[in-house]
Amino acid sequence: MFDYIHTELSHKQFEIRSIFAQIQNLEEEQRQNRGQPFAKEELLNSLKGLSFVLLYGCIEYSVTESVKVTETAISLQNLSLNQIKPTLITRFLYKDFDALHSVGRKQKWQKRLDFMQRVISDAPIIANICDDLELPTDGQNIRSTQLKSIFDTFSITTELLTPEWRGRLKDIVDNRNAIAHGNKTASMVGRAIFITDLQDRIQEVNQFCTAFIEIFAKYIQEEEYKR
Repeated sequence: MFDYIHTELSHKQFEIRSIFAQIQNLEEEQRQNRGQPFAKEELLNSLKGLSFVLLYGCIEYSVTESVKVTETAISLQNLSLNQIKPTLITRFLYKDFDALHSVGRKQKWQKRLDFMQRVISDAPIIANICDDLELPTDGQNIRSTQLKSIFDTFSITTELLTPEWRGRLKDIVDNRNAIAHGNKTASMVGRAIFITDLQDRIQEVNQFCTAFIEIFAKYIQEEEYKR
């Protein structure tokens, strides 16, 4: 079920490692220049900067697809609302939640009563109800706050969001955004990055993405979504 996510993550990581190999080759050329002007310096720094765009892509893909697969799997289990964790109801009744915002005063309380009755009922979960539903976050880039919101929605307790990873993730997102929004060129971002730090980030992103996917795979396998 989650295999295709692992496969695609491997492809993305291979792409990043291929670019990193080019960065290593360019840095070796630069060292052999012995302090002389290096004609490929702009290319070297650009590749280092663009690595942050690719790293964030790995994170966003792994998170988005894992949530999507998990919600689809739950919706196909022929479960009723009173069989799943209460926090998941916010996903499977998202249309009802949204409708409460637009109801007029005349029907407000009746709609609320009807809604609560459905929440505690044995109404079945509609298959694929969450298809194309956005992540349970504020719509911003995926940072530690957004990841916590996702874990809370699924009632998942994890030690994945360590202070160290929170800092790394912020750095990756900030650099990615600086490039994507045109505030800095990829070369400007890459110029400040040591190759050893970039290597650490590549390894940490791979570890995080793999762990995130496995958390949700276990969540489905062990039916942790049930009350």
